[in-house]
Amino acid sequence: MSKATRGRVRSAIALLGVATLLAATGCTAGGGGGGSTAGGCRSNPQPSSKYVVPGGGDGMDHGGSGGGMPGMPGMPGMGHGGYDHAPTAAQQAAARALIADTRAAAQRLGQTTVAGLIAQGFISIGDEVTGTTHYVKPSYHYDNGELDPNHIEAYAIRGGRPVAAMYILSNGKTTADVPDVAGNWTEWHLHTNLMWMSNNPCSTGYYRMGGLAHHVTAPMLHVWLQKHNCGPFAGTDVGGMSGSCNNSIE
Repeated sequence: MSKATRGRVRSAIALLGVATLLAATGCTAGGGGGGSTAGGCRSNPQPSSKYVVPGGGDGMDHGGSGGGMPGMPGMPGMGHGGYDHAPTAAQQAAARALIADTRAAAQRLGQTTVAGLIAQGFISIGDEVTGTTHYVKPSYHYDNGELDPNHIEAYAIRGGRPVAAMYILSNGKTTADVPDVAGNWTEWHLHTNLMWMSNNPCSTGYYRMGGLAHHVTAPMLHVWLQKHNCGPFAGTDVGGMSGSCNNSIE
């Protein structure tokens, strides 16, 4: 190999390395799979009015990293958001409708098996080592639906089957955007310290862990598909810190 050829090969390898790093951090020019998409693959839908009933009162709790609702312990890298008031009767009814509609939709849409999720475009975020794997559908993170049982953004998987649906607000939203579904019944959480394959929300790498890119997730809310000893909005982590604990809901 001539000196000139070796130089061209080294330059190509260097450019490939830079391109790979920039793609992971979402900083390359242009759109598409690895490019910067400022304003792209983000939306600003409003949660379904069927499940968000006005009049719950004040007392919003943004939590922040490691924060939580009263009586909820903090967890490093996890922020909490929600409302610390007791839900009104109307909110309790709306929350129970959300639970029933979520479970019915999961059945109707064939989203009660991992195979069914994969067939519909859900992908693993790569957290199998935790014992609770999460499957997300990237396009649902920037569509026109929020708190929509027909567009559930993610599922938590245990023992090889979906155990909880996860409603996730649109990309870029924060705890300030958390809707008051049912006061202190509905504990939202987000993750602040996870590393991802990309910072480009139009790329599947944005939803896969294990890379060099860092971004804070949008807030999310669990709805268990079967009864849980901490209630239908319980956390899916070992300590139950990513949700509420109220077994009187059902």
